[in-house]
Amino acid sequence: MRFLLMYLIFMNCCIVNAQNYYHLNRVIDGMTLSLISSNYKDTLNVKLNGIKTPLLRQGYGHSVREYVVKALSNKRLYIVNNIEYSSIKYVEILIDSNILFNIKMLKDGWAWYDSSILKNNDYVKAENYAKRSNLGLWYYEAKKPWSLY
Repeated sequence: MRFLLMYLIFMNCCIVNAQNYYHLNRVIDGMTLSLISSNYKDTLNVKLNGIKTPLLRQGYGHSVREYVVKALSNKRLYIVNNIEYSSIKYVEILIDSNILFNIKMLKDGWAWYDSSILKNNDYVKAENYAKRSNLGLWYYEAKKPWSLY
């Protein structure tokens, strides 16, 4: 029953936004993106919800940025969840019809889970997978940005 409910909510999100997709305009840092609408008229600056990445000036910040550019370039990006918090839009992005990019970043080890805005067990599982598999930032033992202050 829970799966059916989640599926219906997910499909409703996708159906509502099926015509409204974006392209990557540029990657500001690992979790902050500039998107451009499918008609190339409107831009939207967003942060990926539920994750944190190294700052650009921090070790591996540029590696994460390159990962995001490679993963999202020339793809249709669908915003499936949008939370505004302190005038910042936090989003989840769907790529390749069924992949939630935020979770993919965690699972590939290029982000850390941030539960301060989003509580999601799938995010925890994805991060734990990367940690156990010693992937990405876990392999490099990169320091989390919030531990620097």
